[in-house]
Amino acid sequence: MRGVERAAAVLIVEEHPAVRRALREFIGALRPELRLIEACCAQEAQALAAAERPRMVLMDFSLTDGEAFGAIRRIQEGAPGCCVVAVSVHDDQAHRDLAATGGAVAYITKRRLACELPELLEREIRNTARAAAKPAEDVP
Repeated sequence: MRGVERAAAVLIVEEHPAVRRALREFIGALRPELRLIEACCAQEAQALAAAERPRMVLMDFSLTDGEAFGAIRRIQEGAPGCCVVAVSVHDDQAHRDLAATGGAVAYITKRRLACELPELLEREIRNTARAAAKPAEDVP
């Protein structure tokens, strides 16, 4: 509907339903105003990101379909301005570097998610609000 602003969205990409549910509940408790969208694989995530234009995507970087790396760039192409965060059980520099090369703006281990995600969400929401509040430049 034109003229009605939708709430900012976060897309959760995780193949394990219990982990997806835990992330949804955690984020929902932190920021109940956010729309939370879920995908279980890279292909579904790409379609949802293009259709829903989320502000942030939490992408399980260890999807068994092996497509997380390529999906990050495709999601960013389909939803420009989207912040893709790689989430992984792996806590090593090689995985961090690979995620950054793929286009992830941040890398959070699942073990540190509860500590690091709240600040990252707040920062992205502030950035979105700041961008929306910028006055349009006058055109002569």
